[in-house]
Amino acid sequence: MYLYGGSSTGSSYSWSGPGFTSSLEDPSRPNANSGMAGTYTLTVTDTYGCTETASTAVTVNPSPTGATISNPIVIGTDPCSYSDTENNCTSNCFANDIGNTSDDIYWQFTLTQAATVDISFCGSSFDTYLRILDGGGTQIWTNDDNGPFCAGLQSSAQRPLAAGTYYIVGEGYSSNCGNIVMTMGISPPSNDDCANAIAIGALPYSSGVQNNNCATNDIPASTSGGCGTHYNNVWYTVTGTGNNITASLVNGSTNFDTEIHIYTGACGSQTEVTCNDDYSGLQSQTSWCSTNGTTYYISVGGYGTSSEGNYVLSVSDAPLGPPTGVSVSPNPICNGENANLTGTPGTNGNGISWYTGSCGGTLVGTGSPLNVSPSSTTTYYAQTTGACGNSSSSCTAVTLTVNPIPNIICPPDYNVPVCNNPVPAGANTPAAFIGLGGATNATGISYVDGAPSMSGCTETTIRTYTATLAGCTNDCNQTITRTIVPSAPVVPANGSSTVSCPADAVAPSTPVVSDACGNNLTAVLESVTDSPNPVTCEGTRTYRYSYTDCASNTVYWDYVYTINYSGGLTPPANGSSTVSCPADAVNPGAPANITDACGRSVSAVLIGSTDTPNPVTCEGTRVWRYRYTACDGTTTADWTYTYTINYSGGLTPPANGSSTVSCPADAVNPGAPANITDACGRSVSAVLVGSTDTPNPVTCEGTRVWRYRYTACDGTTTADWTYTYTIDYSGGLTPPANGSSTVTCPADAVDPGAPANITDACGRTVSAVLVGSTDTPNPVTCEGTRVWTYRYTACDGTTTADWTYTYTIDYSGALTPPANGSSTVSCPSDAVDPGPPANITDACGQTVSAVLIGSTDAPNPVTCEGTRVWTYRYTACDGTTTADWTYTYTIDYSGGLTPPANGSSTVSCPADAVDPGAPANITDACGRTVSAVLVGSTEIPNTVTCDGTVVWTYRYTACDGITTADWTYTYTVTPSGALTPPANGSSTVSCPADATDTGAPANITDACGRTVSAVLVGSTETPNPVTCEGTVVWTYRYTACDGTTTADWTYTYTIDYSGGLTPPANGSSTVTCPADAVDPGAPANITDACGRTVSAVLVGSTDTPNPVTCEGTRVWTYRYTACDGTTTADWTYTYTIDYSGGLTPPANGSSTVECIVDAVDPGAPADITDACGNLVSAVLVGSTETPNPVTCEGSVVWTYRYTACDGSTTADWNYTYTIDLTTAPIVPADGSSTVECLSAATAPVTPVVTDACGNNIVPTLLSTVD
Repeated sequence: MYLYGGSSTGSSYSWSGPGFTSSLEDPSRPNANSGMAGTYTLTVTDTYGCTETASTAVTVNPSPTGATISNPIVIGTDPCSYSDTENNCTSNCFANDIGNTSDDIYWQFTLTQAATVDISFCGSSFDTYLRILDGGGTQIWTNDDNGPFCAGLQSSAQRPLAAGTYYIVGEGYSSNCGNIVMTMGISPPSNDDCANAIAIGALPYSSGVQNNNCATNDIPASTSGGCGTHYNNVWYTVTGTGNNITASLVNGSTNFDTEIHIYTGACGSQTEVTCNDDYSGLQSQTSWCSTNGTTYYISVGGYGTSSEGNYVLSVSDAPLGPPTGVSVSPNPICNGENANLTGTPGTNGNGISWYTGSCGGTLVGTGSPLNVSPSSTTTYYAQTTGACGNSSSSCTAVTLTVNPIPNIICPPDYNVPVCNNPVPAGANTPAAFIGLGGATNATGISYVDGAPSMSGCTETTIRTYTATLAGCTNDCNQTITRTIVPSAPVVPANGSSTVSCPADAVAPSTPVVSDACGNNLTAVLESVTDSPNPVTCEGTRTYRYSYTDCASNTVYWDYVYTINYSGGLTPPANGSSTVSCPADAVNPGAPANITDACGRSVSAVLIGSTDTPNPVTCEGTRVWRYRYTACDGTTTADWTYTYTINYSGGLTPPANGSSTVSCPADAVNPGAPANITDACGRSVSAVLVGSTDTPNPVTCEGTRVWRYRYTACDGTTTADWTYTYTIDYSGGLTPPANGSSTVTCPADAVDPGAPANITDACGRTVSAVLVGSTDTPNPVTCEGTRVWTYRYTACDGTTTADWTYTYTIDYSGALTPPANGSSTVSCPSDAVDPGPPANITDACGQTVSAVLIGSTDAPNPVTCEGTRVWTYRYTACDGTTTADWTYTYTIDYSGGLTPPANGSSTVSCPADAVDPGAPANITDACGRTVSAVLVGSTEIPNTVTCDGTVVWTYRYTACDGITTADWTYTYTVTPSGALTPPANGSSTVSCPADATDTGAPANITDACGRTVSAVLVGSTETPNPVTCEGTVVWTYRYTACDGTTTADWTYTYTIDYSGGLTPPANGSSTVTCPADAVDPGAPANITDACGRTVSAVLVGSTDTPNPVTCEGTRVWTYRYTACDGTTTADWTYTYTIDYSGGLTPPANGSSTVECIVDAVDPGAPADITDACGNLVSAVLVGSTETPNPVTCEGSVVWTYRYTACDGSTTADWNYTYTIDLTTAPIVPADGSSTVECLSAATAPVTPVVTDACGNNIVPTLLSTVD
């Protein structure tokens, strides 16, 4: 604020105003504030003592928002678009505290993450200047004219900025002012538009942390409503792989509510494939089946119009792996059999396709397991399939071996020529089978006989032969018949048993009865006889069966059941119920009919009833009994029905009574109520139970309930009658007279203490309780009244009376300010308002704050050095008591000068190091402009002839004339012309020794035309040293006159070995066993084309077949590898494995038996080992009978055969049974009978006699003697 005394010629001046006095003609008040507004009066006195006075009113307008960095116009956080127009002319009170002399306007914005910011003053109407400051107020960018957004005198800027707070400062160039039209915003991401989508390369892909701040909306029309409309979207593209592709925003870096959409087609006419809003929380993820080669557009945006933030986009596909666990079972199979192909889909797959021929060849089927039945050995290829119709790039193979079915034609059917002779043994070898008239190509034959069947006296047996070839089998049947002549059958003794019910006398199991040949006969039921007939309860039942053999011999067998009832009876569950009176316990009636153990219906008959106690007069039980009797007359069961007689009629008392009294003593016993009758008409009297107080005891108000009780005859049924007194207090309260006094401070108006106790209307003592205090004004900070209130409350808690004590508070103390302050500062602008001094306390201990009066400068104004005194005033709460405090600044410039950063540049020649011109003006620590003056230049070395420096010095001098700062511009004189060597040389040689020094290349000239020769640096081998192949590089170096500028010329030899390897002749031999085909050892070393020794290294061995279990070949391979690692030659040693060891079976076995049936298969002999140590088991060939067949005595030889692994080397083991029947047959005692006539003495029926082997012996009639 500047005050002018006009053009008066007075000799003294006296100014006065709000907090201000001055004797200057034209005083000023810095840092105007609202406290300086008001009337200013000037009194002028001339040399004659005459005076004149004039006054003027001064208005101080408040500083607008944006005037300082501490009070900026706040744009906000991450602004996408902002515009504002402000006028910086001085009439708008914007301050000038940076840069040019025009007033400045500050805008503030915050970035939560790095972004490119666009700022423009292009719409302004005058020459502007733009500055960008960081959060600490440090200038980081400026623009005066011709910025990126407009040419001419208006300013603009585009800057990438890190996260943080920034300030935009707008002003005029020099002192220009006017409307600053400011627009700013964050540049949208580079992939904001579909046409600028970021192309994703190889998968998987991660975008890293990105953001969609300030992205625009370009959503295709085909966007699905199912995911909502997304906003602020950015674009990516990915090329389909044919697999399932997943695009995900789900990660710890994505921090806003996202949406993701997938499209195909050109920008502007796209079709949506899929979309997702919330996959995990508010973040999005989606997957789709991609088409190989198709371009997919990925749109990443926010769910709402303001959904912006950081995200990480990850894109991955799910290629399919080949199936795992692929197998076929069973394997091998026989032609015509089935096998199951199984496997597990590979990574990311959900199915398997099976092919033959090759991976993806002829499709056989899909799924696991897959049933197949090939006719020959087949390799199957399993390929993983996915949900997208895609397939794995590779397959897993499995081979199913199919063996052929052997041929077989059975021998012709055979009839045993001798009656009752056994069925002969069959063939157990292919040779024996063919010898019987059969035909086969099998390597094994076995047979089994089916159970024989009888037709008349002809027995038929079906013999099934099984041919075996390579584990596969084929069958044929041969029919064998024989004739059996029987004798009469014999039946066992008749059977019998006892049962409970006629229904249990069922058809019995018949005994097994055989005919004379041991054939089982069929039992035929002849009759069933009951006694009595019919049997209804007890009696007998007889079953008769007949057996008839093929010769029509019939015998009978009986089975007799004795039927004796023993099943018991089960009555229904007993019944029961409860009644109130004995008369209600009437006969319940007969229970339902039951059935006995045989299912017959049985009815119950009443027995009677029983009372407990007897008789029942009030309560007790009555049991009614019914009896069931079974058909046998002795088996019984009782059923009962029990009545429980329990009185339940209840009692009904008279209506309860009540009244209201004032005191507990008035609530006396009201007396018993009238007698009542129970449900049965009996008279019942009430008996006093007692009384109940609530609360207990009743001291003031509450209830008292008197209770009488009626009890029914059962002693448990009761009913209560009550009389309730309500006790309700109604007296008042009378407090003492109120009190009062006067004090100085609010703190003196303390609680006066409770008034004396009073008595209520009932004579009870009542004490007063503090309610609190009330201040007027509230709170009392200086003067006023404080009223303390105490309250008497009667025992009912609602009747009250208040007593008050009133303090009048009247302040009368003084004020003592702190000691005045002072300090020294460098600039007048530093002599700022020191801020109010510390608060003080008045006489009452209340805090008093100082208020700024103003400041006084000496000299006025202070332009460089002087004093400035600031005055603050304390005013007590009464508004009249005051005390002043001053702070004096001594202004002594000490701020120094900060020149611009020194300049420098590099030139090629000393003549280029010219005077750079004065640097820009600077401002001293107080903001004053200081210009630099040339001091001179210095050369090092002096004089610079080639390399060196030339330093030009300019000096800034502060207003105090002693503070200086130098600015220098340093030229570094460095020859900067490069050296250009000749083209490098190269050639290819076979050996390192050929890579010799080629000699120096031709001389060259540097940029200054000087001749420069090359000097040998040396050679470099890769690898070092080169032992086989590599490179040898010879380097020559040209060095410029500065000793540092160089250029290398190289000559590169490529050493590439090209010789071959010649291994020794391959070896071979024949061995008996696979174990003999051992590693033959490495062949002799050879030399390569360069004479280097090369050793062979074992590669391994290969068996054919694999593995070799018996015969085949084993080839051992050794490999010679040249030093280049790629040139190789193999040497092999082949073993032919041909088994020739023979077999040695155990010693043959033998024994003697009496019967042919005892000459059974003795079982296989012990396993043996062949010449190679392999275990060999014997296989049954069959048996040979001599004579054939053996009917009584002879021999049976069982043959087992050991076959070596080659299938042709065999050894037989025999077990010989000698059949020698030595035990005589046993005949029964001789028979006899008496007949009347000689003609009746016919030939008797002969007994059946068997030999020791159980064969029937045919009797021969030797004689008849009369």
